[in-house]
Amino acid sequence: MPKSNNTTNGEFFCRGLTIHFIYSFSLSKKPESDDKVNYVIDPAIALQCKSRDFRRVALGNPNCRNGIMPHIIFTQNKKFADSAYVDFGAMDAVIQPDEVKININRLIRIFRTACTCTISIEVPRSIKNKMTTSNTLDFLNLVRLKIRNVGGKSQKRIEIGNGSKERWNKQESIYSIFFKTLKSFVQHCRKTKNIRLLGAVNKMIDLNKENQTPWIVTVTEVDGEIERAFCQDYSNENDPSAAKMRAIGKYEKDIAPIVFRSIGPDMPLEPTYTDPPTPNGLPGLFNMGLDSRLYINMSRRSALIICASKDKDPARFFLPDFLNICEIVRTRWHMLILMNRVIDTTMKSLREAAMADRISVNSKNKFNMQAHLLKFISLKEWLTTSSDDPGIYVVAGDALSRLNSDLVNTFRIEELRNLVMNKLSLMERIFRNYQEWRWLQSPLR
Repeated sequence: MPKSNNTTNGEFFCRGLTIHFIYSFSLSKKPESDDKVNYVIDPAIALQCKSRDFRRVALGNPNCRNGIMPHIIFTQNKKFADSAYVDFGAMDAVIQPDEVKININRLIRIFRTACTCTISIEVPRSIKNKMTTSNTLDFLNLVRLKIRNVGGKSQKRIEIGNGSKERWNKQESIYSIFFKTLKSFVQHCRKTKNIRLLGAVNKMIDLNKENQTPWIVTVTEVDGEIERAFCQDYSNENDPSAAKMRAIGKYEKDIAPIVFRSIGPDMPLEPTYTDPPTPNGLPGLFNMGLDSRLYINMSRRSALIICASKDKDPARFFLPDFLNICEIVRTRWHMLILMNRVIDTTMKSLREAAMADRISVNSKNKFNMQAHLLKFISLKEWLTTSSDDPGIYVVAGDALSRLNSDLVNTFRIEELRNLVMNKLSLMERIFRNYQEWRWLQSPLR
């Protein structure tokens, strides 16, 4: 990364780069059979999953997720905790073949809905750094190891430093780091509380493949002309909104591939795709935030934040809360996706059992009404956790509240929840109708 002055010539680049890859997973207590799954997990189980691999295990939010002072602070204890976390600490690593030194942090958070594992890579801020859109996309593509090179470019890979206590391969991807971190955590949970990874035992999730794509938050630290374009209010202009959009417009072709996670650096943005923030404004990637010093934009795949420094105001207060919101919404999405899948398989078994019982009166496989009733109860108990809102309703900040609503819409949380409730309601009607049919067939009638 060569030295450069602050002149950009319309090219976007940053001096510091941090990327947060947010994965999700669910845990359950090991049952006697698959019909008796305990879907609801107490975050306090983390306190019994201690290991030398973990730097810190505690209830509540880690310090790196505490930003703006909330309106109310709830007590977190073993009897009732909104969340818990396992901090694996930092690792030194190098991105090859470019030999770019990075820091990697791993954080697991346990909510009653589901869990997240956030892998954060950081290229420390330096005046010598000049990370362009192409460099940033290379880092984003570290999510997985490609089978073959594209466009003649050499495959980027992560080499973990020798100082790590864990065993790592010479070539690691972000996903492989997530999977090994998850595996280590689940193994310790299994030893202490007989906890398993939900979806693995019944093969609902294929653990032999890279089975999910993370939500990504990219934080870039800029200076010079780029900082002036993205991080000032243009209050001295007649139309500040239009002036800022024109300044940002020079860099849209560079930041659009990052926001929308394009497979390549060339992505001409369709001018009619984005709506202007004002009726007479210019279309484009406008700022979704409140503070003009902090640029925020989101797609359905990732979020991009541009600031002068992530360690100074307003980023040092905003980023922890924004990451906290992203992790909470991701856990709800993960839980509702799995719940829809579990209900689909339950509905299939309900239909098949009821049909077999109606067709063959003397069938040995009688419809087990008690087992299905218990299944309905366990699913409803699981659904109640989707209403858990660990702290978001006490978070202060107008922009954070609006971004939370945007994230809920992006992950289609309400749509997924309504789909679950409609399926459960339909299953209950089928169950009641079958009970009535059994009663009509009873000789006592």
